[in-house]
Amino acid sequence: MDSVTKIVNCIRSSAESLNLVSPSDLAIKNIIGMSLEKAIDVLFPDNVAQHQALIKGYKHQYSVDTTPTPVFDNVANVLGALKEQSIVLAVATGKG
Repeated sequence: MDSVTKIVNCIRSSAESLNLVSPSDLAIKNIIGMSLEKAIDVLFPDNVAQHQALIKGYKHQYSVDTTPTPVFDNVANVLGALKEQSIVLAVATGKG
């Protein structure tokens, strides 16, 4: 799923709710793939005292934000073709 716009919106909302300056869209996009804790460390190095509140705010915002997260183009077709070939897929993540 393409959740980039949703992630950007939720980081921005979390920062703004704490009256912090929001990082640029590019800076936020560059942390995608990191754990949330590491991402907040990178994006808000001067606001360590606010890190837990930023994380909590992000999680809340992500649960209520209605930004669409569409499936990437052609994913359904590719997955269907792999299934027809009995190819087994797995997902590995270090995000915990």
